Amino acid sequence: MDVYILREACPADAPWMLQVVEATWGGLPLITPSGEHDIRQHAAIIALQASTPVGFLSYRLANGACEILAIYSQIRHRGIGTCLLERLISQVRPQVSRIWLVTTNDNLEGLRFFQKRGFHFVRLNPGAMRLVRLKKSNIPLFGNFGIPLRDMLELEQTLD
Repeated sequence: MDVYILREACPADAPWMLQVVEATWGGLPLITPSGEHDIRQHAAIIALQASTPVGFLSYRLANGACEILAIYSQIRHRGIGTCLLERLISQVRPQVSRIWLVTTNDNLEGLRFFQKRGFHFVRLNPGAMRLVRLKKSNIPLFGNFGIPLRDMLELEQTLD
């Protein structure tokens, strides 16, 4: 695994993070069952390699839980996501009893990643992407691997 420096996001990180959100998730707001979110208004952890940002994890704390709003790794399978997730867990463990997130039915890499790290499925939101498209018309009908982009899946990890 490569070595990454992790730090809390600062306002100077916002332009890069917004560029990633635009390219990866169709821009703001990020829409989850908990509402519409602007990552600039939430905490985030930045992963740096040689002082260059290579990943981030945005999250929010509410009702004794931590919701992951976005996790991004510029280079896949190099430990960036794992480092970000481990840092988040160590930071929030005293404050929350669970960490949760939603992802789309086409995100096979994300589903693999989170399940390998102790997350499990707790809810299927069938047809949720139709509702998201009412607010964000740029969301495509088909996602990764040509899979119809229809549903949101909620995963969680309970903390001891």
